[in-house]
Amino acid sequence: MSENILVVGVFDLFHVGHLTLLEKSKALGDKLFIIVNGDKMTGEYKRTPYINENDRKRLIEALDIVDEAVISNEFDIKPYIEQFNITKIVHGDDWELNSYMEQIRCTPEYLAAQGCEIVMLPYTQGISTSALIKQIKQS
Repeated sequence: MSENILVVGVFDLFHVGHLTLLEKSKALGDKLFIIVNGDKMTGEYKRTPYINENDRKRLIEALDIVDEAVISNEFDIKPYIEQFNITKIVHGDDWELNSYMEQIRCTPEYLAAQGCEIVMLPYTQGISTSALIKQIKQS
């Protein structure tokens, strides 16, 4: 059975931390699927992205390690887990697991029934979109 990996993110101001997460995610399986959080949704829980959703998706799709990317403005990722037969959902460990599961609208019971697990990878220290924005504003 193939290992299908899913990463969900905004990927605004794409940086080496994003790339590192995607490279480590791809190493966990055979195919890498990405959900790019859409502008509307991201504006609801975070801030309006600087780079629009279509351009962020194009940047992600340009990476050889990415097999498919979609834009979603829904928090519930269950349709994508089922559509892509996802076996692992990967996220940086900067989010607390239960909070992240609530964000993506998944329960442990649902994931177990799908044969899917969440893998929290170490966050890339020293780089983040928030830090980049702060640095740009200060310069």
